[in-house]
Amino acid sequence: MIENIINRIFKTFLFTSILMVMLLGKNTGNVKIPPPQSTGDFKSQNGISIKKNQNPTLRTFVLRLKENLNIGREDDKRFVFYKVRDVKADAAGNIFILDSGNQRVQVFDRFGSFLRTIGRQGQGPGEFQLPTKIEIDTKTECIFVKDVPNRIIVFKTDGTPKVNMFLAGVDDFVPLENDTLIAIAKNMNESNLSTHQFLCRINSNGAIIDKYIEVIQNIFMQNKPTGILSVKTGFELGLQLARLDERTFIYGYSQKYELMFCDNKGEILRKISMEGPLPSFTKEEKKSFKDMPVPAQKPYYFSIQADPLGRIYVQRNKSIEIVRGRGPIDMRPKEVDVFSKEGDFLFKTTLPPNTCAIGEGVLYLYSLNEETGEEFVKRMKITNWSDMPGRIGSK
Repeated sequence: MIENIINRIFKTFLFTSILMVMLLGKNTGNVKIPPPQSTGDFKSQNGISIKKNQNPTLRTFVLRLKENLNIGREDDKRFVFYKVRDVKADAAGNIFILDSGNQRVQVFDRFGSFLRTIGRQGQGPGEFQLPTKIEIDTKTECIFVKDVPNRIIVFKTDGTPKVNMFLAGVDDFVPLENDTLIAIAKNMNESNLSTHQFLCRINSNGAIIDKYIEVIQNIFMQNKPTGILSVKTGFELGLQLARLDERTFIYGYSQKYELMFCDNKGEILRKISMEGPLPSFTKEEKKSFKDMPVPAQKPYYFSIQADPLGRIYVQRNKSIEIVRGRGPIDMRPKEVDVFSKEGDFLFKTTLPPNTCAIGEGVLYLYSLNEETGEEFVKRMKITNWSDMPGRIGSK
């Protein structure tokens, strides 16, 4: 008697389960990627968490993008850009455009209305020679602008200059607390024709107060009668840097597929890696070196970005080309591996060319119309943002 009851219950449960699967299978208009499962090994060494991911081949996610703001027009000088090099947004959605060729930062509200200009051409306080990068401190809302050759200028929220930091050879930086920065700087050794990069922390005067790691950057260098010829191809091994949140930054040396998660003092919190074959140069890439020797190794990655949920986007392809009259611009989409903030591989995807920042459900980029020479800054809505895997065991 009991066995018959159990059998009937089991058959009912089985039939209901099959029916549910059939019904769910018909609902193909709302398909979501299943939560990613942790891959690879996890261990701890000297108090540092180490995550080793396996090389992914199948898991992909396609971003669905819809333009919802376009800034740029020819009838108003405030909206005419020349050599845009960076775009960032603050917590209120205000957009900061680094208009390098015009030596200024143009600020617009989230609707695209002009707010103010920061900086102008010159060498004095708050003036630019060749600005190349902008960062916004999310806590103090100070604005940091890297200016060639050796300055990082800090502005207050109203655009008035606050501090000048002087440090020769800064390639990249992220702001930390108390007006200090984590920076990638470089120095050249002319005697043996080598260039080294080092990761350091600098204070508000530009003085190095901590130095963490130094690596070789294999830039092609050659002695010439007129001096030393130095040529960058974009395939150099080097340090890459990104800020994860107010308390954490990430760095890596592209000779290996490894990323270090560090606190504001530079202490390594965890390390992640991706196992896979050594990247190799294509025939076209080899041709691009012309008379220069092809490097012994191709970088594993070319840039690092992060979004507000702590997802990390590691660019695997070289997308930048030199466009005559405009300089370095992305001409191809960025092919990226995406990791959770815990260090697990999530999926592969592509980002549009010249994507500068990823916000909450949006990304910011700039584009060039090669026929007219017009430049535009765009905000793209990621319409399937809520479907993107975020961390192991969740979407």
